[in-house]
Amino acid sequence: MDLVDADVAPSRHNQVVLRAQKIARIGNRRVLLLSIMDRSADELEVKSVRAWLGPAGAERELPRPTYRLRAKTVPVNEEMAVAVSLPKPLASSDRLRLRIEFTDPERSVELAGIRVR
Repeated sequence: MDLVDADVAPSRHNQVVLRAQKIARIGNRRVLLLSIMDRSADELEVKSVRAWLGPAGAERELPRPTYRLRAKTVPVNEEMAVAVSLPKPLASSDRLRLRIEFTDPERSVELAGIRVR
């Protein structure tokens, strides 16, 4: 197993921080390790995770990405770990865009430009 830095800046939206930390390579599989931080006054409930892969501007949505959360609810002022299983990229120019959707749609946050290597 190899661990590499995700090499992308954190994304912030409406008091939610999404931070890609590492990409684990296990054989031909890739797993993105990231965290969600809730800096608001209310807990956040994760509704779904959506992902797109491809060259910038031509990404295609991945059907039902596999992900695991430490818990479905992100407590106030806490950081929660998330792991997302990724397909092998088709080309070196492919980038991943990831969106964490919450039951409150105004709080959803997106992270783009993740290079899957």
